[in-house]
Amino acid sequence: MSLVAEDDAPQAVRPVPIADRAALPVAALLQVMLGYWVSQSLCVVAHLGVADVLRDGPRQVDEIAAQVGADPGPLYRVMRALATAEVFEEHEGRAFALTPVSEPLVSGLPGSVRALALWHGASWHWGPWGDLLETVRGGDPAFDRVHGCDQFAFFAKDPAAAEIYHDAMSEFSTTSNLLAAATYDGFEGIDTLVDVGGGRGEVLCGLLGMHGHLRGVLVDLPAVVEAARETIAAAGLEGRCEVVAGDYFATVPDGHAAYMLSMVVNDWDDEHATAILRTVRRAMREDSVLLLLQMVVPPADEPSFAKLMDLEMLVHTGGRERTEEEFRMLLEASGFELERVVPTISPVALLVVRPRARRMRVPGR
Repeated sequence: MSLVAEDDAPQAVRPVPIADRAALPVAALLQVMLGYWVSQSLCVVAHLGVADVLRDGPRQVDEIAAQVGADPGPLYRVMRALATAEVFEEHEGRAFALTPVSEPLVSGLPGSVRALALWHGASWHWGPWGDLLETVRGGDPAFDRVHGCDQFAFFAKDPAAAEIYHDAMSEFSTTSNLLAAATYDGFEGIDTLVDVGGGRGEVLCGLLGMHGHLRGVLVDLPAVVEAARETIAAAGLEGRCEVVAGDYFATVPDGHAAYMLSMVVNDWDDEHATAILRTVRRAMREDSVLLLLQMVVPPADEPSFAKLMDLEMLVHTGGRERTEEEFRMLLEASGFELERVVPTISPVALLVVRPRARRMRVPGR
């Protein structure tokens, strides 16, 4: 491929002006290829808390470095590079300010994604991506090969990594997952919602806050439910929300009006996802509803974050993101029917699922 343009006549060749090269395919490819430069730089400034320092206005890089415990020279170079991606705005005198892109890096704000930046930049997280080739060749999750165990066993052995992971999942829950769950239009007819694999409880607490009549039951592993109790207590919802330690492969509380699985099924391959769904199906009444919060992969070449998230599942858990048709088949194999898919403004969609009607057996057949 040539990086030059040709005049009509004569056959003289002139270089493409530098200002025009950004439009060339190679430049676009390089921008994609080198995305990890940006993600690692984001992790650094998130770890240092740079956005917190800039929360009240622009600061000179020496002042920022002193507050976060960094060398001003390398920190300047990282922030200057991030300014080219519009993460920061560089002012005269080596000063920087937040932009709309970097405001979500401020810790503690609603919609903060600082923990997500720490998660994606952690060496134990991005390291398995370097083994993607072997996963494509053999099909097994790279995470298991790199770390010698699956992701959940790894977190059990490394509490610091587990804390980063759960913080990141909490941020995702309070943004994308809660937005998707809130679109359901049938909460008025529900008395109790069981959140299966509900993590720290952000989605369930958000829904209880929106619907004063609703009661909740959160089910998750013993290592997680204590944090859920803290979330529920902080929201003042102890009287309306029960916490149950359990395993969604074995049993969940039965007989309730509604159940919810929020970004759980995508962690697993079809065999394990079916086992989880069947556990929930056994617990449900015939008139219960299941709210499934998941990304849905669109068809053909339509751009989608779900298609990239699917690679995260491939590398880390052996799970997958699924198309609507793949969800239909998975649900039917688990005793359900997909009633409808509700797109939302977040990457996560709401799938409204009902128990499949049991067909009456015809005598003699």
